[in-house]
Amino acid sequence: MTFRKTKNKHDLWQAHCRKHQDLIVNLDLPSWPFKNEQNFRRFATTGALDAEELEVLDFDEVNDQEFWELHDFITNYFEMDASLFDSFEQSRVKRK
Repeated sequence: MTFRKTKNKHDLWQAHCRKHQDLIVNLDLPSWPFKNEQNFRRFATTGALDAEELEVLDFDEVNDQEFWELHDFITNYFEMDASLFDSFEQSRVKRK
């Protein structure tokens, strides 16, 4: 008997984004960072909003309520990996 996964990582990411849809809409960001987990990892590490890095988000410009909601979004999904997100972490440290 073999164990068969019923959900893949992409499905889990999509479900997480749906659960936090209000936050994603309120942040008023392009959809690119939320399209898949790899894009979001890149976004949270560099602040880049597109593949060409033509637009970068300064996390310091996000209001406090949305920032901490984004913090929860990140830590609830990525747990300890969240500390690897340099751009987001630098902003988080400033807000403490």
